Amino acid sequence: MDLISQFIFVFAGFLAGTMAGLLPGVGLLTTLTIVYPLLKMGGITELILFYMSLAATVQYVGTVPSVFIGIPGETNSAPAVQEGVKFSRHGNADIAVGVCAIGSVIGAVVSVAIFYWISGYALETFGTVVSNRFRSILYLTVLLCFVLFFNQKRILINIGLIAVGLWLGMVGSNPLTEEFRFTFGIQDLRWGLDIMPMISGLIVIPALVQRGYTYQARLGEIRTSFIRPWIVFLRNWTSSIRGSVVGFICGLVPGITTILATSMSHTLENKLHPNKPVRKIISAETSNNSAQFASLIPLLMFGIPITGSEMFLYQMLIDAGWIPSELNNLSANISMIFVTVLPWFVVVNLMGLLVSWPLAKQAMFFYRLEYKYIVALVLTVIVAVILYVGWTDHRMISYILQTVFAGIIGFSLHRYNLLPMFTAYILSNDIESVFVREIMFAKIYLGI
Repeated sequence: MDLISQFIFVFAGFLAGTMAGLLPGVGLLTTLTIVYPLLKMGGITELILFYMSLAATVQYVGTVPSVFIGIPGETNSAPAVQEGVKFSRHGNADIAVGVCAIGSVIGAVVSVAIFYWISGYALETFGTVVSNRFRSILYLTVLLCFVLFFNQKRILINIGLIAVGLWLGMVGSNPLTEEFRFTFGIQDLRWGLDIMPMISGLIVIPALVQRGYTYQARLGEIRTSFIRPWIVFLRNWTSSIRGSVVGFICGLVPGITTILATSMSHTLENKLHPNKPVRKIISAETSNNSAQFASLIPLLMFGIPITGSEMFLYQMLIDAGWIPSELNNLSANISMIFVTVLPWFVVVNLMGLLVSWPLAKQAMFFYRLEYKYIVALVLTVIVAVILYVGWTDHRMISYILQTVFAGIIGFSLHRYNLLPMFTAYILSNDIESVFVREIMFAKIYLGI
């Protein structure tokens, strides 16, 4: 793939990330759902570059509404909203946005440096053991995190959600025997439950409807100074480094990557500097960007997605021809990250710095609209996309019925975080294959 086509997908991801960061409730999953028909035309590298650009940009731009008007641009923006208010009261919101933008760049640089440092160790240590056994351990770790830490640590609820997700993913053909199962005689179900209607009904549509409150932003004069944020940041640069390291570590925790990173960094800085909001907001937002890059490492190196949006990306990569068993080549994966992903990651961070700081004033025009109209527009687009994808696959009725089925589940369980269910649904066949092989190996070893 040449540089021009790479740039097209990177720039498209940047534009989509800008919109997702500015519009409350329109996160990575919703954005991927909207652009799904376009992404179906992309190859493996294009999909990775688009997602990388989208995810990185959202972290930058989400700070703008959080600080200027106290509306979280993303789910992990709570610390930015909390500390940003303190700056806005004194007319210094531009300083908060500026130091966050600078800190985000530092977070990206530090996370890349840490990855470069551990990549050689990963090759040396895991190069010979990244196998079926290693994948089974990773899957157990991911599922255990979901069971122990989600939905207020309600273990039985989480186990139930995972079980339902595994069952949903098993609909269709058995990956080992190729026999059909759980199809109830319905021809369309032989291909399984499709990702587009399932993600829309389970997560995206219920989340948007629940967030469909109305507000009218009252925008005063917004300034974006250049010199003052640099001066303030340089006086508090150590908070950025701390946030970067904490973010990288937290970014590897399945399901709660950036949310855990911002919370942990904010808490740590609050204990170290309780009366300095500038240090707390720098640490939280730096941690945000560092965690976003770190969360991609398990997927790009081992083929293990650990966030909801990565689950969607994983399925698209599989559809594009990415075979999970070929992800065991650590050397090739690390080379792909350094040669293709990281150079564009640097470019995207510079673009994110620009739009979330000097151009923040221009980006704020969205907040003169009532949110209910934004939600209605997004929902309309999602329904249109579902119908279009169903029509192109010659399965429109099936897509509609699957969306309704998933929507019933999504709205019925709206009180719970359905990421454990969605993860199990996406990884169901691979989890089954991995553990069946482990059982076979155990029987051979035991002579059974």
